[in-house]
Amino acid sequence: MQCRDSQNETCGGSSSNSVYSTGFKVPGPPKSVELVRKTADSLYVRWSPPESSNGVITEYKIQLSLNFSYHPDKTRFLPKLLRFSDTTNTASINDLLPGTLYNLSIS
Repeated sequence: MQCRDSQNETCGGSSSNSVYSTGFKVPGPPKSVELVRKTADSLYVRWSPPESSNGVITEYKIQLSLNFSYHPDKTRFLPKLLRFSDTTNTASINDLLPGTLYNLSIS
């Protein structure tokens, strides 16, 4: 694109970025996320597909990270990334620490 001030230069100079649209969009978030059951060291969750898939859903990802813990081994917990097929709508998350608050997201 030519600049208005100078027809001999490209706007933004040599360091400018070009942005192109591929036409692909990401799906909306899963809906109706529900904690079905919890124990001292596990969670069982269920969700429904997003209202708008914006194409084909290939997988679901669950990310789990420690928010706060009273557990003495809290430093041993590493964030979890779990992957599930596009036809799955439930997950059991095990090996959790009792007395711990987690952040869980499904995408």
